[in-house]
Amino acid sequence: MTAKLTVMAMAVGCALAGAASPPPADQFLLAGNSRGLWLVRLAPQEGTFDMLAKPSDENWRWVSRDLLGSPAVAAAVDESLHVVLPAGKGHHESGYLVFPLADTSGRVKGSPKDYRWPSGAVPEAACAAESFAGAEGKSLVVVVPRKRGAVDGSATRAASREDTRRASSNRTTAPAGQITLGVFQNTEDNWRHVADLPGPAAQGGVLAVVRGERLYVLVRTEGRNRLATWHDGQWSDVPLSGPTAAGDALGMVVIGSRLLLVTSAGPSGLLQIVEFDDSGKVVSVQQIVRDGKAATTWHQDAMPMIARLAGQLALVWREGDAMMFARCNLAGQLGPTDEIDKLAGPLSDEKGDEVRGYFLWALLGVTMLGALLLRPRAPFGQFKMLETLRPAPLGRRLVAGMLDMVPFVTVAMVVMSQPLWPKLFPQKKFAEDVWETWQQMRSDSKTAYTMIGMTVAYLGYCVLMELQYGATVGKMLLGLKVVGDGGLRPNLREVLVRNLVKVMVLVGGLAPLMLIVLLNRNRQRLGDMMGRTAVADVHPVPGPPPETEQTGDDSSQET
Repeated sequence: MTAKLTVMAMAVGCALAGAASPPPADQFLLAGNSRGLWLVRLAPQEGTFDMLAKPSDENWRWVSRDLLGSPAVAAAVDESLHVVLPAGKGHHESGYLVFPLADTSGRVKGSPKDYRWPSGAVPEAACAAESFAGAEGKSLVVVVPRKRGAVDGSATRAASREDTRRASSNRTTAPAGQITLGVFQNTEDNWRHVADLPGPAAQGGVLAVVRGERLYVLVRTEGRNRLATWHDGQWSDVPLSGPTAAGDALGMVVIGSRLLLVTSAGPSGLLQIVEFDDSGKVVSVQQIVRDGKAATTWHQDAMPMIARLAGQLALVWREGDAMMFARCNLAGQLGPTDEIDKLAGPLSDEKGDEVRGYFLWALLGVTMLGALLLRPRAPFGQFKMLETLRPAPLGRRLVAGMLDMVPFVTVAMVVMSQPLWPKLFPQKKFAEDVWETWQQMRSDSKTAYTMIGMTVAYLGYCVLMELQYGATVGKMLLGLKVVGDGGLRPNLREVLVRNLVKVMVLVGGLAPLMLIVLLNRNRQRLGDMMGRTAVADVHPVPGPPPETEQTGDDSSQET
């Protein structure tokens, strides 16, 4: 049985078994830009998160998984996703991570270092900016609730004169102690406080985008949306009307020079794309429809997340236990809907092949060292088997090998089933899901480590049993044994080399080398030939009847 067949057997077994526990209540963050789209999956009950990425014209792929923390906001800046984590379990201050689109690992950027960033605050919104607030190049803008005039107790330095001058010149800030929304900017890993937006606390979240040199902050309150814009150091409220004023704001994006707001029009579940100008005047309203005919509706408890993807809108929403994805052009035409299959299958960090490659090279090195360092001083002659022994039948030998592998395959299935198979496969796509899951399992490092552990255990079992008893349990049950040159019990070198080569052939997918047993009279596989061993039947070959001795007595002959 090859490694591929072993993994396929595990996939089928786990698919039939499934999991008894219901799927966890995961939460999601979505962010995108002209480069691609990122989807962050949070598991609050475990305090971890995973991340998927979709380059503009490519498929979804895993970026990272099982990271500690619960991100509050995420924003796509150029070719990277910037994630801000509030202080929580496992860490005492806010964290800041960057995940490049072309990489599979995030870069830790530490914590926001502006002294006015409130300790333990949960950010409300984040967005990308370019040449904003006097800063050159691309930057990240984060909106954080804080008390006006409060200073983080963990900070040990006072405000600089420039900070004090800028704070005193802001005429629209609230009195000390009142809750406001603080705007912070990160440029090349340097954080600074930009402004404070006074007013009532948000009841339904905050949306933020930057267009040119203007920052737009939409504060969702019960039954009413408030839109404020910051420009040239001053805040001003933008009067809203129609769907922008009372609709349930789902997302606000900038595509080209167009400022767009996606809202839900009441309990009907219809979505609208509203374009408005700097004065708040509605320029156009497009209803999201499918095939240019029927309006598309969503359930109130499963409204889609909205982000930009190149020159279109990206919509991601939950449908039953699945997460769905679709593009929508600016005319409101919804494209084909696809399930994000990566979330339905097991997680994969795409490092399994690399781990297995290292293991195979290590296995090859150990095999060569074992063959060279433990070789006898006398030269090898032709391998001989006793005339009373016969080579093991191939059928019994195959069954014995399968019996020996069953316990190790079973343990590997149990170890991998819990983290990799959270639910049953959809019956309508059973065969496709089994194949895709097998592919993902092969590419996952946890699967690779599990298989390596079981392989090492299997190798140790075979070596010890054959060295001590001349046969594994499977061979004993089938009446087989391992013999060395001349029919003697095999020594350590012979047993070690034959089993190392066997494992290397199985794990390396070199199954055609097994056919070597058909090309020699002693039915030796490659490992037997290198280790100078053979597998024989324990029952001796029946010999010819003994010849009668001639006594020379001719008394019976007639004279």
